[in-house]
Amino acid sequence: IPDDLAEEIARIVGYDNLPTTSISGPIPHREPDTLQQLKEEVRDLLAGAGMQEVITYSLTSLTNLQKLAPHPSLPTGQAGVQSIPPIRVANPMSLEQEYLRTTLRPGLLNTLAANERHVGGSIQLFEAGRVYLPRLDDLPEEREMVAGVFAGTGREPHWGESPVAVSYY
Repeated sequence: IPDDLAEEIARIVGYDNLPTTSISGPIPHREPDTLQQLKEEVRDLLAGAGMQEVITYSLTSLTNLQKLAPHPSLPTGQAGVQSIPPIRVANPMSLEQEYLRTTLRPGLLNTLAANERHVGGSIQLFEAGRVYLPRLDDLPEEREMVAGVFAGTGREPHWGESPVAVSYY
């Protein structure tokens, strides 16, 4: 592309040998992204409350989806309600990463299970990410979601208090 060609010429000539000029017009005004700001605030609040953020794959298995999330249904007019299956990718890398997630629960609970084998005490995890809700004859609806899970003891061990077991998501 022309940008790559210009970059290669600048690299050969030498960046220090290129003439510098001031911007000819005003700097464009940047509109704040309120959704991005909200996501950052939620992440900061949850991390500030002692939770650990995890980032999981957007792809999961059909088995995990069936266990943790019922398929969304859409009214189809007079015929009743039709169940819409999750979206299967055309060329999955494995059976464990075959479908777009419709909920954050599978990845979050798999991460919790892996951590429970190695960490004792309290585990508090959250994920802020995108889920993909299928629609009839259209692209999926992409929604930003937040989910969290608590397991183990309710708080860090302390000599003056006995631990309280919790498990909640």
